[in-house]
Amino acid sequence: NGLARLNTDGSLDTTFNVGSFTNEFGIGADFSAIETLNDGKVLVAGFYNSYNGVAVYNMCRLNSDGSLDTSFSLDILSNDINNDVTHIVELQDSTILIAAQTSTSGFQRTLFKIDSSGALVTSFTPVNNSQVRDIYTLAVQPDGKILVSGGLYASSTLTRKFFRINSNGTPDSSFQFPILESNSVSIEALHPQENGKIIVAGAFGTENTTMQSSNIARLNADGSEDLTFNPGQSANGIINSIVAQQDKIIIGGNFTTYDGDVRTRLARINATGTLSTTAPLRNENQVIVFRYKGTVNVNSSVQPVKSVKIFDLAGRLIAQKNNINELSASVEKMLQNNAILIVKVELNDGSLTTKKIY
Repeated sequence: NGLARLNTDGSLDTTFNVGSFTNEFGIGADFSAIETLNDGKVLVAGFYNSYNGVAVYNMCRLNSDGSLDTSFSLDILSNDINNDVTHIVELQDSTILIAAQTSTSGFQRTLFKIDSSGALVTSFTPVNNSQVRDIYTLAVQPDGKILVSGGLYASSTLTRKFFRINSNGTPDSSFQFPILESNSVSIEALHPQENGKIIVAGAFGTENTTMQSSNIARLNADGSEDLTFNPGQSANGIINSIVAQQDKIIIGGNFTTYDGDVRTRLARINATGTLSTTAPLRNENQVIVFRYKGTVNVNSSVQPVKSVKIFDLAGRLIAQKNNINELSASVEKMLQNNAILIVKVELNDGSLTTKKIY
C-alpha cells in the first residue's frame, strides 16, 4: 500500500498496520506529505479518497497503530480533487499549517491553518492563490513567523516568490529579501536558526540578484544578506535540501563541486559557509563524469579539462570536445541515453582518465 514505518535499526515496524488507500481509479494512493505529530499520530496526505473503505479526501490522520483516527476530518479540501496537500507542519500549540497546490477555481487557499480536529482556524489569514499558487517549501521560525517560497502563474508566466508572514498569516512588511521576483530565481530549502538568521538555498546567482552569494546564503532577521556567511564559489548547481548537524550544515542537491572542491550532490559545510574541514581533502586528479538528460558532464577538481572523447562499446568515436581549458565540460545531444559509453578525459597536465557511464 506504499506506506510503512521503520524501527530505528531500519527493520519494519510490524505494530504499525496500515490498511488500504484507494483513489478514484480504485488503485493505491500517491503520497505527497507525511507529518508525525507530537502525540504519536500521523497525518498522511496524497491523492486518495478512501482508507479501508471509509471516505477520506486528500488527507487523514492515523493512530499510532495505523488505524484511522475518525475524530479528525479535513472537510475543507473535499470539494476539489486537484487540491493536493504538499506540506504539513505541526506548530507548538498543536495547530497545523497546511500547504496545498490549488486549482484555479473552487478552493483558493494555498496556505492555511487547522486545529487538531481538522477544522479551519479562522483567526489565521490564509495565503491564497492570487499571492502564490504552488508552495515549494516553507519553514517556521523560532518566533512563530513563517517563511514561504513558491510560484505564481499569471497569463502562463511563472513568477517565483519568497516572503514571510506573521504567525497570524498577515504579511510581514519588515522582511525584505534582496532578490527580485523572477522565474530564474528559486528558493528550494530553508533553515531558520535560533538566533533569528535564516539559511536559504536553491538556484540563484549574483547575475540575477543583488546578493553576493550563489545558491546558498544566510539572511539576517530582516531579510538582508549576512555577509559574514561566505560560501566562496558555493555549489555549482541547485541545492534543494538543508539539514542542521550540531554546528555544521549538510546540503544536498544537483551539484558536483562546492567552492571548487569535488562534492557529488552531498556536502557538509561550516556555520560560516566554508566547506567542512572534516570532509575529504581535495584530490588534485579527481575527475567525475556523469550523464544527465542526454548530456555528458565532466568535472575536474583542480586541473582544467583539455579534451573529452566519447566512444561506444565497439570503440567508435561518437563525440569529442577539444581545447576546453575549464574545470568542467559538457557534451550535449548525446542521444544514446540507454547505451553504455566510454568517456576519455585529458587534463591540461597531460593526465588521462577513462570512465564508463551507463
